[in-house]
Amino acid sequence: MNTYSVFKCDEHIDWEVIPTIVLENDPWHDDIGYRMYGQVAWNESGLYVHQWCKEDFIRAEIFESNKMVSDDSVMEFFIMPGYEDRYINIEVNPNGRFIFGFCRKRNDWIRLIAMTGEDYLTAKTNYTENGWEV
Repeated sequence: MNTYSVFKCDEHIDWEVIPTIVLENDPWHDDIGYRMYGQVAWNESGLYVHQWCKEDFIRAEIFESNKMVSDDSVMEFFIMPGYEDRYINIEVNPNGRFIFGFCRKRNDWIRLIAMTGEDYLTAKTNYTENGWEV
């Protein structure tokens, strides 16, 4: 398992100085050629996550939050808020649409319904030369 320390920053988030982690372990799929990278920072105003994926064939057909964005290309962020066996799963697609889950295991999760994911998170997505980022 990879470990990563969340970077504390001032009000200005400078992604150039925040350490990057390569996320290349997928226990559920064979290697299909994509690679994901991430950075996490925090300050008194919030938690900031920057992820990008090298992906040849991007699927982005879901335009509503609380739908199964995992049917599209998707990046996930997991938060374990003090529980050893529970975590929050946040999934976002290239259209910036979210789905939230409260989980114990991969197939044992409860969807957390919000009015929209945008009520709780702000996402900016961009297509890049060889993939996309959020």
